Amino acid sequence: MGSIPMINIVAVLHLAFVSALIGVIATETVMELHSLRSKDLHHSAIRFHLWIDLLIEAPAALGVVVTGIAMATLVNELTTYHLLKITFASIVFILGFTCILRVIRRNRLREGQVSEDILDRETKKIHLTAASAYILIIVVLVLGVWLAYNRVLHFYQ
Repeated sequence: MGSIPMINIVAVLHLAFVSALIGVIATETVMELHSLRSKDLHHSAIRFHLWIDLLIEAPAALGVVVTGIAMATLVNELTTYHLLKITFASIVFILGFTCILRVIRRNRLREGQVSEDILDRETKKIHLTAASAYILIIVVLVLGVWLAYNRVLHFYQ
């Protein structure tokens, strides 16, 4: 019985980080959308979103990036599909980082007791950035599933 190839170990870690990140993003989405319907929760959502970003989302995103880079170095050949996935994932990472910076800014504005109109504008910017990232995340996930399927298919041939 042979050992498990390193790319498989890294792929499992990558999938774990991706799953955690998707769970965090889904949680933040529910929290943000619920605070739109219940304005009395807006300030709480701002505070919670900040801490979720700093303590959970940023480390999970870093885990995705590190394991993604490791996988890119371990594959036999970087195909066009790999390069497309890496490109779109990089854009998603930039959008996610931008979103975190906007969440930090919005919390600072909240602490500075700015008007609700300013907080609402900041919240809309966060939602627009997140929506853009969500669209690209779907592309990255589809490419990831396609690449994983073909790697496993190749293994059994």
